[in-house]
Amino acid sequence: MTRRRSAACRGRAPVPSALFDRRQQFYAAGLSSRTIATLLPCMNTGRTTTAQRRMLRTERDRLATRVDEMTHALHRLDELITAADHRGG
Repeated sequence: MTRRRSAACRGRAPVPSALFDRRQQFYAAGLSSRTIATLLPCMNTGRTTTAQRRMLRTERDRLATRVDEMTHALHRLDELITAADHRGG
């Protein structure tokens, strides 16, 4: 079974559903196309290399840093909203 893809992807070979679903999981995890490309061999073998696992941990650390930054920005925005509410309109 294969998935239909957008017009932008037409002209390429169909992607089996399981592989398509796995790629979507990688994208949903915040991985870039380049990073996903380095993981494609493990999708076929079911095994990862030490380098691939290291890369996944590095990506996780990068995302954790971004989450921390966004959480800090959210708190600052909450403070601004609270200050604006106290001043009234």
